[in-house]
Amino acid sequence: MKFPARRQEGSGCGETRDGLESVHGRRQATLDRERFQYPDPRVQRKMEVLWLVSQGLNRTDAARLAGVSTKTVRRYVKRYKRGGIEALQKSQYRGRESTLNEHVETLNEYFGKNPPATVKQAQAAIEKLTGIRREYSQVRAFLHRLGCGVARWGRFRACR
Repeated sequence: MKFPARRQEGSGCGETRDGLESVHGRRQATLDRERFQYPDPRVQRKMEVLWLVSQGLNRTDAARLAGVSTKTVRRYVKRYKRGGIEALQKSQYRGRESTLNEHVETLNEYFGKNPPATVKQAQAAIEKLTGIRREYSQVRAFLHRLGCGVARWGRFRACR
């Protein structure tokens, strides 16, 4: 992918200080589009940073405008050089593992015998059985991972 270069006087070079050549056609359009439309906001930010650099901004200005550090800009450019836009689209965010995962077997067995009618009932049962208090949305997501599904009006059908 080539980037429009900010040429210095007398430099016959077609590259920016980052060593990126000017962007052509389809790739520039992809970069321009996906900085707003990609489903993951982390990837959108990466695309925005790369787009700013492609417009001739230096790392410091691109970092300031995108709200990231200059190290992050350097890392995104390096990742792009190694694998193109596809490398930037891969999210390396892993998240944290839930402490409820230690109790999956117990809770699955309990909810298999006593399916909760609502998320609030499940929330109370989880707290009673494990001593772990979780918010409504976290309990709902956990029940989905167990295979419990929403029937209607916030009520759950039996877990698998």
